[in-house]
Amino acid sequence: TLCMEDGTPNQKMIEIVKKHAEDGGKCYIVTARHKKHESKEWIKENSPERVRIKDFIKEHSLPIKQCHFTNHELKGPTLWRLGSSLHYDDREDQLRSAFEHGIKTQEPPPLH
Repeated sequence: TLCMEDGTPNQKMIEIVKKHAEDGGKCYIVTARHKKHESKEWIKENSPERVRIKDFIKEHSLPIKQCHFTNHELKGPTLWRLGSSLHYDDREDQLRSAFEHGIKTQEPPPLH
């Protein structure tokens, strides 16, 4: 949601995250990516266009407390464990999972 599949940053979503943090919110990244797919070696061999999450956070100076990987599972249980109150996602199944766990959801703003 912050970074599209092609590596394009979603500037509006980046601004929203920074605003939430400025307003005192704790911001987490909860990703369905598998943690082992974040290694430089895996990316080089399998998906060279992929941007590593920690590199993206650093490049955009994001106020992220932690990053949580669900390893291709639905995010709702992780969001619930974190005590999340709001979740943005571009996948309907992930939005539904969050909603089913009592978390308010929103689709991310468009890129443009």
